[in-house]
Amino acid sequence: MPQNSILAKLQERIDELTTAVEAQQRILDDLKTKRSEARRQLNLFLDPMACFRSNCNPIYFSASRDSPMLFLNVCRLWRDVALATPRLWAQLVVDSLPRGPNYVELCRLWLDRARTLPLSLTLSGSLVLEQSIQDLVTRHRHQLERLTLALSSEAPKSLPLSCIAINLSEGSHLDSLKTLTIDATEQDVYLTSMREWLNVLRATAGLQSCLLIEAHFQEEGHSIQEVVELNSMSDLHLGRPCEWAWVGRGGTSCAMLRRLTLPALKSLSLTDDIVNEEFLAFLSRSSPPLESLNVAIPYGWTFNFISRCFRLVPSLVSLELCVALGEAERYLPFLDLLKASSNILPNLREITFCMDLDGTASIDYDKVLQMLVFRFISCPTRLESFALRFPDEQDRDFTADLPNDQIKSALQQLVKDGMKIYVGHHENLL
Repeated sequence: MPQNSILAKLQERIDELTTAVEAQQRILDDLKTKRSEARRQLNLFLDPMACFRSNCNPIYFSASRDSPMLFLNVCRLWRDVALATPRLWAQLVVDSLPRGPNYVELCRLWLDRARTLPLSLTLSGSLVLEQSIQDLVTRHRHQLERLTLALSSEAPKSLPLSCIAINLSEGSHLDSLKTLTIDATEQDVYLTSMREWLNVLRATAGLQSCLLIEAHFQEEGHSIQEVVELNSMSDLHLGRPCEWAWVGRGGTSCAMLRRLTLPALKSLSLTDDIVNEEFLAFLSRSSPPLESLNVAIPYGWTFNFISRCFRLVPSLVSLELCVALGEAERYLPFLDLLKASSNILPNLREITFCMDLDGTASIDYDKVLQMLVFRFISCPTRLESFALRFPDEQDRDFTADLPNDQIKSALQQLVKDGMKIYVGHHENLL
């Protein structure tokens, strides 16, 4: 038998065995997963408290009947185990404030049982806190790792931060605080002056993540000249860009960027109330290793301006751009720029456009395709994912806007080559 035939048969045999090995490996992996799930269920029967030890979600506490308080009344063993497990008590949601002295005493007992563990605390309601709650937070401030302030519709329209447990005296600090969330979804709130907010940020030198939702700041114009540098901040979210673009909600003032330097920033979300040159100055001053940018595209972001910004964040991996109704043309300079040079965002892997189109607007799929092919073939890092997303209330079939079968065929070929492409309200794979 010729040598070439022997080699071909051996290679064919190797391919068959490789396929068989991979199939058996998938079966083995599936069996291991099922075994782990069975073990988990068995552990829950043998030790009901295991589910609480593994649960990292906050425990909502509004009465002594709530877990883990209910374990205290099962039997002496369960009570001893609950009291000896500080992690059960390290997360607390204090809601519908104010509540009265008995409630405050239960909160005190709860947090004391966490001992020295880092604490996750959520305060919700009107947040005009009685002094006893403020004293309780102050007492545990050195343990506070996560703080969420959720303002209800009863909250005053103007609320100083001193009313919501961030009552900072001269020289006081919140060095342990890693995550701060202020959620005013139910009620647009003006949250103190910018000067007081900067004092809060100075006191939280270790802050890594800050999320502000529909929380505005009372401006003092340009009277504040100082810039605060936060060396630990890696995530900053000023509102929800899609909600801002589509619903007109979520506009935390991005003016605070002019007062911040964030050299460790990796994730940034912005609404469209951005002053162009101030945003550029922020990027130049911070030189952040930015990996994710989510922004409602402001008016006046031209090809040249976007190019200047993008050249300051070459580390960007994920880009999400939101466009408001009737302003679809705002996405076009991005398409042009992203196919202009392989030196623009060389590490980009994911692109998402969130667009609210009116009945006459359409998508320039020719430009979209040109950009995708360029990012897939010509850039140092291949583009892995592209999405066009639309509000749920838009029932139009946007895939029907594809100008011809050739475009659709080219997009489907990119999918076959490994790129994920989505068009529509949900993740509909082309």
